[in-house]
Amino acid sequence: MKIIRSLYTITGIAVYPIYYLTTVIIVCLSIFFGCSEKSNPVDHPKLVNAWINEIDSKYIDIGVHRAISEFDSLMNTLPTRGVGDQVEYYTFMRTLYQRDSLLALQAEAYTDSILSLLSVPTNKANYPQKYAMICLLKGDDLKAKGRYDKAYRMYYEGKQVLQTLNDACEYSRYTDRIGKIYFEEHNYPKAISYWKEAYKEVKNCQDSTNFELMFIKRQGYLNDIGFCYQQLENLDSAAFYYNLALKEIDKQESIFPKKAEFVAYTKLNVLGNLAVILAAQGHYTSSEKIFRACTRYSDRVEFSLLSSLFARLQLSDLYIQSRQLEKASAELDSINNFRYQMKDPDLDVLWYEAQGKCLIFHKKYREAAEMLTASINLRKKMTKEKITNEMSNIGEIFGQLEQEHQKKIADERMVWIHRVIFLIILLAIFLGCLIYMIWSNYTSEKKRTSNLQALNNELHRKNSELASTLKALEYALSENKHVLHLVSHDLRNPIGAIHTGVQVLKRINSHSAHGEKILDMLQTATRSALHLISQILLTPTERVIPKREAVDFAKMVENCIAILQHKAKEKNQQILRSIPEATIKVDHEQICRVITNLLANSIKFSAHNTIISIEGKILDRCILLTCRDEGVGIPVDIQKEIFKPFGNSKREGTSGEPSIGLGLSICKQIVEAHQGKIWFESKENKGTTFYLEIPF
Repeated sequence: MKIIRSLYTITGIAVYPIYYLTTVIIVCLSIFFGCSEKSNPVDHPKLVNAWINEIDSKYIDIGVHRAISEFDSLMNTLPTRGVGDQVEYYTFMRTLYQRDSLLALQAEAYTDSILSLLSVPTNKANYPQKYAMICLLKGDDLKAKGRYDKAYRMYYEGKQVLQTLNDACEYSRYTDRIGKIYFEEHNYPKAISYWKEAYKEVKNCQDSTNFELMFIKRQGYLNDIGFCYQQLENLDSAAFYYNLALKEIDKQESIFPKKAEFVAYTKLNVLGNLAVILAAQGHYTSSEKIFRACTRYSDRVEFSLLSSLFARLQLSDLYIQSRQLEKASAELDSINNFRYQMKDPDLDVLWYEAQGKCLIFHKKYREAAEMLTASINLRKKMTKEKITNEMSNIGEIFGQLEQEHQKKIADERMVWIHRVIFLIILLAIFLGCLIYMIWSNYTSEKKRTSNLQALNNELHRKNSELASTLKALEYALSENKHVLHLVSHDLRNPIGAIHTGVQVLKRINSHSAHGEKILDMLQTATRSALHLISQILLTPTERVIPKREAVDFAKMVENCIAILQHKAKEKNQQILRSIPEATIKVDHEQICRVITNLLANSIKFSAHNTIISIEGKILDRCILLTCRDEGVGIPVDIQKEIFKPFGNSKREGTSGEPSIGLGLSICKQIVEAHQGKIWFESKENKGTTFYLEIPF
C-alpha cells in the first residue's frame, strides 16, 4: 500500500483510485482464501481430568447412575465449556453409560454427540487427536451392530488423522482394532502381526500416568498374542507371551497403586490362560493351583466375576480329565448360581458341555444328552448370528478406501490448481488496470492541474466572503447581547417592583383565603420571572446547570398548577392531581419551569370542558410524574421534532394560542441536566401523556 501511495510523489500522478482498487482486491482475496475465526471458550483440562479420575475411582462404590449425576453436577460448575471440555464430558459419560448394559443406546448417543462436535472443521483442526479417537470409537459402535463397511470407514478416517499426528503411541489404538478384526475372522497370524506392532507402538508412550496405555494395553497386547498362538496350538510361543505379559504386569503394578485390585485380577486372568497351557502339557497340579487362585473375584473389578466363572469352568474340566467328578460337580454347581445373572452365551455353551461330560462319567446318559444338545443348539444359534453378521474382507475394504482417499487428494490438488490459475488471472487483470490507470492519469494531469488552480482561486474568493460574513455575524451577536442587557435591565425593575409590592401586600393580614392564594401565586410567578431574567445573559450550558436543594415535591407541583389554574378555567378545563408527599434534591426553579411548561401545553392543546390529570409515583430511585390530557395529540410527522429547538413542531392551540417551539427543548435540557428522563405517548385526536422521571 505504501509503495502505491508513493507513486504520486515519484511520477507526479494522482493514483488514489489505484489504491482503492488494490484494497478491494486484497479484501476479495482474503475472503476467498480464508476467513477469521471466533475465539472459543477456554478449556479446563486439569480440572476436568481430576474430576474424571475422582469419579472413576469411586464409581463402583456409588453406582453408575450416581456417578453420572455427580459428574454432570461438577461439569455444570464450569463458567464456560471449551470444545475440549465438552469432548471430555461426552467421552466419560459414554464410558459410564457403557458400564451398564441397559444404557448402551445412551452411550452410543454420546459417541454421536462427540463426532458431531468435532466434525466442525475448526474443531477438527484444533483437536485432531480427539477426533481420531472418536472415529475409532464410532467404528467400534458400528462393528458391534454388524455394520462392518461403515465401521471400517470410520477406522480408516481415524487412521488418516493419526498418521498426520506422527504419534506412534496414539496410532497403537488403530493397530489394536485391526488386530481384533483379524482375530474375530480367525486369521490368527494376521492378528498376531498387528498386535506385535501395537505393542511396539505403545512402548513409545511418554505419559507414564496413563493407566490405559501403560498398563491395560501393554500387557493386553502380549496376552492377546499368547492367546492367538494358543488357538494355533503353538503352546510354547503362547506360554512365552503369557510370561512376558506377567513380567509387564509386575513391572507396572508399582506405578499404579490405586489400581492394585484391578492389576491383581488382570494378573490372575493371564495366569488362567497360562494354566490352560500347563494343563495341555500335563502339569495338572500346577494348573489346578493357578485355576483355584483365579476363581477369586471382587465386586470392585468389572470383569473379575465373569473371569472367575471361566476359571471355574476350566478347573471343572481339569477335574473331569483327572476323574475328580465330585470336585467337578461342585464347581459346575457354583457356576450355575451365577450363570443366569451373567447371561453370557460362551459361558453357557461351555457349562452345558462340561455338565454333559460330568453326567456321562456318572452314567446319567439321558441328562448328559440333554446338556450336550443344549450346548449344540446354543452354539448353532451363535454360529448363525455370526454368519448373519459376516464381516467383509478388511483388506479389500481398506484398499477401496485408500483409492477413495487418493482420489480425494487429487481432487483437492485440482481445486488448488484452479485457485492458483484464478489468482494469476486476477493478478493479470489487476496489473492491466494499474497500467491503464497510470497512463490515463498521466494524460489527464494537465487538465486536472488547471481545474485545481481555478478551484483554488474560487476557494480564496469564498474565504474572503466568509471572513466578511463572519465579521458581520460577530457584530450582530454583539448587538444582540447589548439588546439582551437592555431588555433584562428594563424587565427586572417593573417585575421586581411587582414582587416587592406582593410581599408588602402579604404582610397585611386582611386578605381573604382566595386573595392570599392569588398573592402566593403572584409571588411565585414574579420570582420565577426574575430567575428567568437572570438567566438571559448566561450561555445555554450555564442556563441548565441545576442548583440542587431539598424541595417539597407535592407543594412544588401544587404551586405550578396554581399558576396555570386561571388558564384552565378560561377553557372550563378541570385539572386532577394525585401527588405523593416526597422530598427531592433539585433546582426548584428549573423543575417548576418544566412542570409548568408541560401543564401549559396540555391546557393549550386541549379543547374546552376536558380533563387534565397530573399523577406522581415514587419508584426505587426516582419519582415519576405523569401529565395526561384529552387534547388533539401530536401528529406522527412532527413527533421526532418535538424536543428539537426551532423545529417544525410549532402549531397553534385549540383557541388559537401561539407557540414558539422552544419550551420542550428547554425542558429536555433541564431534565437531562438532572440525570432524568422525559418522554411522551400520543395519539391524534385522543390526547397526549408526558412522562417525567427525576432521580431523588
